[in-house]
Amino acid sequence: MMSRPNQYCPAYLLFLLAVITLLSACATHRLQPDTGKKENYALPPAESGALHDFAVQAAQSAAAGDSSFLPLPDNQEALRWRLVLIDLAQESIDVQYYLIDKDESSKLLGLHIIRAAERGVRIRILVDDAFVTGRDQEISAWNRHPNIEIRVFNPWHKRGSLIQQGLELIGYPERLNRRMHNKLSVIDGQIAITGGRNIGNAYFGLSKKYNFRDLEVAVAGPVVRQLTDTFDLYWNDDWTMSAGAFAAGSSRPVPLTDVLLERKRELAASETLLHAGLLAPLPDPAGYLKQFIENTYNGDVWVAFDDPPSGVVAGTGVRKIDQLEDLDSDISQELLIVSPYFIPSDVFLEKLRGLAGRGVRVCVLTNSLASTNHTIVNSGYRPWRRKLLKAGVELYEYRGDPSDTTDVLAPGMHGRFVSLHTKTFVIDREIVYIGSLNMDPRSFHLNTEMGLLISAPGLAGEIAELVEQDMGPENAWRVTLNDEEQLVWSSAAGIVHRQPARHPGQRIADFFYGLLPIQDQL
Repeated sequence: MMSRPNQYCPAYLLFLLAVITLLSACATHRLQPDTGKKENYALPPAESGALHDFAVQAAQSAAAGDSSFLPLPDNQEALRWRLVLIDLAQESIDVQYYLIDKDESSKLLGLHIIRAAERGVRIRILVDDAFVTGRDQEISAWNRHPNIEIRVFNPWHKRGSLIQQGLELIGYPERLNRRMHNKLSVIDGQIAITGGRNIGNAYFGLSKKYNFRDLEVAVAGPVVRQLTDTFDLYWNDDWTMSAGAFAAGSSRPVPLTDVLLERKRELAASETLLHAGLLAPLPDPAGYLKQFIENTYNGDVWVAFDDPPSGVVAGTGVRKIDQLEDLDSDISQELLIVSPYFIPSDVFLEKLRGLAGRGVRVCVLTNSLASTNHTIVNSGYRPWRRKLLKAGVELYEYRGDPSDTTDVLAPGMHGRFVSLHTKTFVIDREIVYIGSLNMDPRSFHLNTEMGLLISAPGLAGEIAELVEQDMGPENAWRVTLNDEEQLVWSSAAGIVHRQPARHPGQRIADFFYGLLPIQDQL
């Protein structure tokens, strides 16, 4: 869909170094020799228990070879689904995420995972190193549990000091500039959750700063085995290191019991979790599984994922996301694209122009300056507005103050703004993609991504309705050109002639970011 940019921009790396140099440094250590890593693979699907029985029942409603799907647009329900599935697990839990935060929702999930490990469930946790700085000892503590194994993808070898990590990035951009953006949970080999959410308060409507409008899908059936295979591919990859390598050699190991006690104290004192009703016992898990059976969509699916970058850099790996480029020939009536970070290329723009030229309705929903959590990405998107409109694209930008926050905010939460994080596209209301892929250079050429391309008209129709709702004037700005070819933003909030922003400082930052030659890194 997009032309390949220059991957490593010296100006960008110098800018990054200047930023991190301003940050405070802390004690530094290096990775230890990774002597504990051994290949291992997913356990067979559980042959008994609630999730096994559920999977059997789900298969009875699907045609041979089809899988079953339940969309998860509600942030709170997405968190509760995870808690329920973790509590029902009998054999295995595999989780793979770009970001696992240090806040209440992450700690709550962690507590349930440890309880699962205590009853004999095998846990494998794979996380990218982008946000692991300063947590090495905690990771090592968790990894000492006999039923928990943690691995970190593509780690910095210098630990602790942000300055030294910045220098390492400049020295090894071919490796460290590539991050694992995949998002996946597989429980008992019978059910999985994948889509746009990482693990953190903002993804579950619990943040006091900002919260995301997001989308995932729970899946059962043959596709779960395929998702498990992608997990194993990354888990055993050369760029993945086991947690034992992260403990500082001179530091006393932190007992896991100490970590657990501190976590329980923090969770018990959390007003955020209390107001959201997450400290109370969970609803009947059987009700969640019944909800899946009663509301499921069945259909065929293709798992679209990138091979790990170790193979891509060596020239042997495949970026399967590139195969999505061929989908434009199958579109006859409508293409709805939702991408929070949207920076097309000339090649992609021409594909959209060609679709619009043959009568296809092409709609793009992305963040406005007011709703984005990354102002610098808006600076890369900003020059494309006029080009998209002249190509015949309907362009919508999510509002930072949407009227409909029922699927976004937990009870009692009032963040400063709402940000779009959904990553989906719908073709003719028959095929839908749900995954981690943003329509920007970093997702297409640097990070690894994964998602599901699902042929299920009922599911595609429901997602299309959700997109139409998010594009409505109560929730988004419609961007158009007036007779003088000036940009105009229209919504239920009124009509304005410059991009909506949260405050003047954001406009200033957006201007200066736009001067930096870093678009191929966004």
